[in-house]
Amino acid sequence: MCFSYTELCGALGKSSLYIHNIQKNLALPILKRGDKYSKGYKSFLEHVINLKTLGVSNEDIIRLLELEKKILHLLQLDSLDSSPTWYVDHGEKRYARQRGKSLVLLLTDYDLETSPRSSSFQGSLDFSGAQSSELFKGSEMGEDINRAIDKYREVEKKILEIVEREASVAKRASDWARSILRRKR
Repeated sequence: MCFSYTELCGALGKSSLYIHNIQKNLALPILKRGDKYSKGYKSFLEHVINLKTLGVSNEDIIRLLELEKKILHLLQLDSLDSSPTWYVDHGEKRYARQRGKSLVLLLTDYDLETSPRSSSFQGSLDFSGAQSSELFKGSEMGEDINRAIDKYREVEKKILEIVEREASVAKRASDWARSILRRKR
C-alpha cells in the first residue's frame, strides 16, 4: 500500500505542517507531488511521532537515524534500492516483535541478522583497537560495522530509558483522555 502526502498525513493523524517539520528536521526525502510514500515510510514516521510524544529529543532521534543509515550503508543495503527513501521503505514494525531475538533497528525496522547483506561483513576481524598501530588509516580501510553498532546501541539505550520513564505517564494521560471523552459524550 502506498500513500499520497495527504493520505500519509491522514493515516498518521497529524497535520501536513507537523509531518513536513519532521521531514525537514530529519532531512528526509520529500517526494514530488503525485509520487507515493511507502508503507515503510509511514511506519518510520509513526516511530518518530511516538518517540517525540514520549519526550525523546529531536537531537537524539536525528543521531539514531544517522547511525541507522550508517549501519545500513556499511551493509551496502543502499545498493539494493535506488529510491531516495531506501532506508525507510522496507520497515515492517519488527522492532517490538523481535526486540529480544536480534538487532532490529528502532526507527527503520531493519533486522540486521536477516538482512540480505548481513553476512557480508567480517565480524571476526579485530577492529577493537587492541593493536597499537595499523597499516592503513581508518578511512582507507573503511568503517567498522561493529563500532557503528556499538554507538547505535549507546544511543538506543538512552532513548529506551526515556521511553521507559515516560511510558507510564503516557498511559495515565491516555486513560485520563478516554475517561473525559466518555463523560463529554
